[in-house]
Amino acid sequence: WPNKTHRIVHIMRGGIVLVALAALLLGCVGLATADNATCEDASLLQTPRKSSEFSLPLNLTLVDGIRKHRITTETFLGMVAAVLIFLTWEFFWGSAKYHEEALTAPRGLPDRWWLVIMSAMIQVVSGSVYAMGAWQNDLRDFLGISMTSATIVGAMTFMGNLAGFLGGMLFDRYGPKAAVCLGSCCLSLGYCLIGVALTSGLGKELKVLLASLGSLMAGYSSVSLLDNITCMACSMSFPQNRAAVVGYLKAVLATAGGLWALLWVQVFRNRFGLVSFIAISAIAPFVVGVTSLSSIRVLPPHCREPLKDPGEILRALTLIFLLTVLTFFDVWAGYEYAKGLGASSWITGSIALALQMSPLLLLVTVKESVQASPSDRICSPRNRTGLSFQTAYKGMDFWLLWACQFAVFGAGVATNQNLALILETTGHSSAS
Repeated sequence: WPNKTHRIVHIMRGGIVLVALAALLLGCVGLATADNATCEDASLLQTPRKSSEFSLPLNLTLVDGIRKHRITTETFLGMVAAVLIFLTWEFFWGSAKYHEEALTAPRGLPDRWWLVIMSAMIQVVSGSVYAMGAWQNDLRDFLGISMTSATIVGAMTFMGNLAGFLGGMLFDRYGPKAAVCLGSCCLSLGYCLIGVALTSGLGKELKVLLASLGSLMAGYSSVSLLDNITCMACSMSFPQNRAAVVGYLKAVLATAGGLWALLWVQVFRNRFGLVSFIAISAIAPFVVGVTSLSSIRVLPPHCREPLKDPGEILRALTLIFLLTVLTFFDVWAGYEYAKGLGASSWITGSIALALQMSPLLLLVTVKESVQASPSDRICSPRNRTGLSFQTAYKGMDFWLLWACQFAVFGAGVATNQNLALILETTGHSSAS
């Protein structure tokens, strides 16, 4: 029961954050409507007032624009303020929780399912940066910038990962919980900066600067503070099943990139627009990060046993099955859309989202176990074995792995992030 209470508190915090952001969005909608509408009664929008009551005719195009977007620069600035307040609270007044030895909640075998599934949810929001190639041309057209500027914004997405080792140092010193907290907030801040660039009246140079800085923050936090961190935590927590667990998380990351591209094409592109999509992209990592904090940790030794129970094996197979179904669904929906066999539909996007989030249902089947002994509650990444970074980078093995990553990951990301522009050069009218 104390362990359930510990998680419920974090989930409630995520719910409170979501409600607060929703209230903020509604408030900004009302503010924008109040500032721009030219009449108090909505019914008067259909019937013009007398000429003496208007100095100018009613601008229905402006009203339609307000109804369509409903998100302003103040919306994103408010989200930035909420994220910064949360970060300040966590790292200044609640920093004790990030020292692993300070954790006193009992840990048991079910915690590994919370770790794996919540790490998968972190991968879902982390994968949003891999879908930037689907809307890069829309970003260029919305900002009215050149092809060179659009390419710079895309390149900045993963430029910051040259300093990716800083995320590993944060993991070693404070554990995965602190890195995930910082990463989810930075990912949200990055999208907020892109949103400000889209909605503000700044000059093109400042818009490119804001969008580039936002891409830099989003890309760095996605890879170095979320993806790598959750994979390292699960790798240390499952020493006998490292390949399976990390492979599953990487598969979730890949399907998440497809999910976000599918949501853009099927739900947002022709209905709500790029600004709304960026707003959702900013809210999602913040809420998921806050909600998952209680589950992200390096498990103690007594939780690292291999899968033996038939129920746990069935649960693992269910995760793989759900991911496989999502993969085929994403490919089918994309193929139908690309061939013109099916129009964009919010139902298609909703099904993909439901399949991506379906692993959460398995947590209902997880039962809390007997409390662990006090000696088993402590497990810090600092109690590690292996080479230090200062020793590793002096050897050829390190640079061989670095060269492989540079060639494979670098080329893949460079192609993926510019896929919209590549498709345009081949004559496609829609990069989506």
